[in-house]
Amino acid sequence: WVCGDVYTVADIAIYPWFVNMFKYGPTDIESGVFLGLKEYEHVNAWMDRVGARKAVKRGMQVNRARFLPERHSRDDFKPEEY
Repeated sequence: WVCGDVYTVADIAIYPWFVNMFKYGPTDIESGVFLGLKEYEHVNAWMDRVGARKAVKRGMQVNRARFLPERHSRDDFKPEEY
């Protein structure tokens, strides 16, 4: 985890920024090579650990047009997502 041996608010706050940068961008090959995104072995492992959490998967769907434009209740998700 980012700040020690346990999942903390630091992981919660940082993850969306990293996932957007590492998973969804940059869109051109030159930037990806320049930044060496795939070379950050530990950061990528951390992103996999955080991204595997059910709560993170739910949270990443909220306020996204193709998933949940608004979050209203637990019923918005499938039972296995909890």
